[in-house]
This record gives sequence, structure tokens and C-alpha cells, in this order.
Amino acid sequence: MRLVPSLILPVVMLAACSSEENAAAAASYDCGALQPLFESRTDAVPFEAVRTGNLMLGDTKLDDQYTTDVRVQDNRCTASVMKGFFGADANIYIVNCVAFQAGSLDNEANEAKAREIFNEVEAMVSSCLGSELVAETVEESADFDIYRKTTWDLENPPELETGSFRVDPVYLEMSYSPFMRGRGGPSGWLVELQLQEQREGE
Repeated sequence: MRLVPSLILPVVMLAACSSEENAAAAASYDCGALQPLFESRTDAVPFEAVRTGNLMLGDTKLDDQYTTDVRVQDNRCTASVMKGFFGADANIYIVNCVAFQAGSLDNEANEAKAREIFNEVEAMVSSCLGSELVAETVEESADFDIYRKTTWDLENPPELETGSFRVDPVYLEMSYSPFMRGRGGPSGWLVELQLQEQREGE
């Protein structure tokens, strides 16, 4: 998610990918399994077309979390909705795809695999988007020992002028931590793709 503030942000090291670099990276890949996600992102109800049912918590059906048939690296993506964000002004529609997950054992091999999969998925996303959105990569995080995140967004989002909140449309994140993430989250390596669509006034 992105908050475009009027305050000065801390300086971070960014590696901005040009549209030419994105095209070159995507040349040997196609959108493939990700195509349904990007096609449904701008539908009346974002990502509704890829939903196959509700996720279950034991015997309880979760009304705002869904299964899909879309797979990334043979892992099934899930969809969800955050309703009434900022009061009742916005709903945020999300698809989350875990592309790779591994523990801390055999760390060297797992790191190589995580980086390989990150690069493959990054190229697939670039082929899906073409030059519509600009890619920006961050390689530092205070929360993780090893980190890489590529975010695709408009070059000049309109929220820059107003300082208002908006979610990142698409991002791919690779991280390593020897500790559990958050409340019960996995330790080790994680490569994760997320698509988000924010709708106002629903």
C-alpha cells in the first residue's frame, strides 16, 4: 500500500527499471497463467471472474476471502476484499500469490531458487503490463535480512498532487527472515505476488 505524504520521506536506494529494460526482461516470457488476473483487475468487481469459491476456516465460510484456479509456480492464488477502508469510502480488492516458500535449512540453495523464481515472475508481470505501468525496485528493508521488492505503478500517480492514500496496483516481493513474520507468519524465504485494486464510493 502507498501513502503519498507531504512530509519528506527517508532516503532509500531505488533501482528504477526503464520500459526498455522491462520489455527486454519479458521478451522470453509471456503473461501465461497470470493473464486472467490482469484481465479481471479492471472489471466492475475486480478479480470476481477468477474466484472459484469461498475460503473456509474449519466449518466457517469466509465471506471476504476466496479461492481461485490461478497458479503461480504451481501454488494456488487467493483473493480477498477489504471493505469499508477509510470508513465506508473505499473497498480494496486483492489477489495474493505465493510463488515460493522455504525454510532456513539449505539456505544457499533456497536463496538461489528464490531469486530465480523472483526473476521469472517479474518478467511474466512485465509481459502482462507492457509499458502501461513503470517498475521500481527497492532492495533494502529494516525488517528483513535479504529483501527485494518490485512495484508497478503509474509514473505520476494523481495522488502525488493531493497527498491521498492509494494502494500499489501490483508488487512482487522476495524476503528472507530467520524469524517468524508477524503473528504466526512463516520464517525463511518467501516470494509473493500481490495485485490490488482500490474502488472509491462503493
